[in-house]
Amino acid sequence: MAESMLSLDDVKVHFGGVRAVDGISIALEPGKLYGIVGPNGSGKTTLINAISRLVPLTDGTITFDGTVVSRMRPFQVSREGLARTFQAVRLLPTLTVRDNVRVAVDRMRDGDGGRRGRWRRTPAERNRAENATDVALERLHLTQLAGEYPENLPFGTQRRVEIARAIANRPKLLLLDEPIAGMNREERTEIAEIMKSLRDDGLTQLLIEHDLRIVLSACDHIFVMNFGKCVADGPPRETAARPEVQEAYLGRKHDGGA
Repeated sequence: MAESMLSLDDVKVHFGGVRAVDGISIALEPGKLYGIVGPNGSGKTTLINAISRLVPLTDGTITFDGTVVSRMRPFQVSREGLARTFQAVRLLPTLTVRDNVRVAVDRMRDGDGGRRGRWRRTPAERNRAENATDVALERLHLTQLAGEYPENLPFGTQRRVEIARAIANRPKLLLLDEPIAGMNREERTEIAEIMKSLRDDGLTQLLIEHDLRIVLSACDHIFVMNFGKCVADGPPRETAARPEVQEAYLGRKHDGGA
């Protein structure tokens, strides 16, 4: 078995008496596309927030690419090579598509969290930032839209801009929190193909998604959460077909595939 890109050991996140994440132990191998499924309120987003260090752990250990990151701040784990997107699109409306992607590169290049001004950058630094931005835009098929503003773009395209921003610094792991929510079928298929293409390029991804058709067609491995616990994991179709998984995910007994 390959060395884990990410491993969680008995991770718990409790909010008072609410056990949002209650003892999760999972491991992700490099270069694979993983999915997390489960009913609303099962703890999926809280788990992603814990991995990206947006919420503190109650207990447990998170190891990312050989480094324990359990107590790191979000910008520190980001510098280790972790990137993410959010359920709600978080683009800067006053910046163009290009500048929305470029700002992520600028912040990562700075050693002080992005407080240096562009005027202090060397020509080599500026060239590297421009090249990284160009690559990300091309990768997400956004080059022709680089000068547009987010509000002028369809929702699915805004999502692509957000993913471009997330991959601009060539992360080792990308966390995707419902990246196709609110999209039509064509847009969903397009994003799924992009995720598979990034996987084929070697980028490890962990995806939260409610669209089981996309999860089953795109992911290499899925984890099923319910009541803060991982109740099953394995190959997507085989795992989704288990009666206990269908009952947990759908809230009832279910015949047939998703």
